[in-house]
Amino acid sequence: MTLLMLARTQYRLSNILYLLILLTAVSSIAVCVQASSPEFHENRFGHFDIGEVKNEMVPLNPSEEYSPPASTIDYFNYYGINFNDIRHFFGSFNAGDNVIAAHIYFPADPKGTIFLMHGYYDHAGILKNVIRFCLKQGFAVAVYDLPGHGLSTGERFSINDFSEYVDVLNFFVDLYGDHLPEPFHLISHSTGAAIAYEYLNTSHTIIFDKVIFLAPLVHHSQWKISRAGYYLAKLFVEKLPRRKRINSSDPSFIEFVKNDPLQSQMILPIKFLDALYAWDKRIRKYKTVLKPVMIIQGSNDVIVDWKYNVNFLGKKIETVHLRMIKNANHQLVNENPLVKSELFKFIEQYLED
Repeated sequence: MTLLMLARTQYRLSNILYLLILLTAVSSIAVCVQASSPEFHENRFGHFDIGEVKNEMVPLNPSEEYSPPASTIDYFNYYGINFNDIRHFFGSFNAGDNVIAAHIYFPADPKGTIFLMHGYYDHAGILKNVIRFCLKQGFAVAVYDLPGHGLSTGERFSINDFSEYVDVLNFFVDLYGDHLPEPFHLISHSTGAAIAYEYLNTSHTIIFDKVIFLAPLVHHSQWKISRAGYYLAKLFVEKLPRRKRINSSDPSFIEFVKNDPLQSQMILPIKFLDALYAWDKRIRKYKTVLKPVMIIQGSNDVIVDWKYNVNFLGKKIETVHLRMIKNANHQLVNENPLVKSELFKFIEQYLED
């Protein structure tokens, strides 16, 4: 082998090794567990056909009687998101080029409405515990799958700009606000909280009375090394593999997510990171938010850089009510029973104040 050939081989090997290191670093934002990806999914949790549910979705209309088809009932049962003595409406609405899957729940004599915003990779089905809690407190619940998530259309787990997420929230409120009892409150988790923060900064009229951030995303964990790797990795790839991270201390939830067909695509699009880093640069210039916000954060969160995030939001929001939960990980609404009990106690107290 000539010296030139040897040098070229070493150069190629070093590039491959370096790229692998970068991909590992950049993918630290993502939390995942292995999952299978058939359209028809069946295991010990039940079964449902994703394609049928999507094909049978009708426009969401909470003013008309709704009888879900069998495939949709299977979907409800799979995630445990149908509740006794609760009127449940499921369907879709259009937001720009996307068709968004959404749910509205009415208990008897609701005393207001809680809008829920899920986190990255998640969807409405992952929020069953907080949906149940809100209904027991006597609130109607309005929740939808973000674009590219769950049963909604859109490039999978991707977005051009975080403002597009806010546009969908505004579409949802404009379409269904008149059907829902006031006051309106907002509970948002992780990326959902980032969207809520963007909403608070860019909306002329804030329609929500109480706003709650659960484990909010501003910076993800390992932010600096991941961002450095991102700038180089984007020269070579458009998508990254999702990294395995444990985001809850509840083993039954971890097992469930392993088999969640709506989270089966093991990707982290570079485009989402483009949007996230552009948003991070933009929010530093935002003025102080006057709307009070409760932040609930777990001390064992490995997904977001919670110390940075709590400090940042504490400076950018005039009144922050911070509640820390010891030993809680990132998926606060899907943690062990002790954590969930403390979480819901904080939320209940704040909503009643």
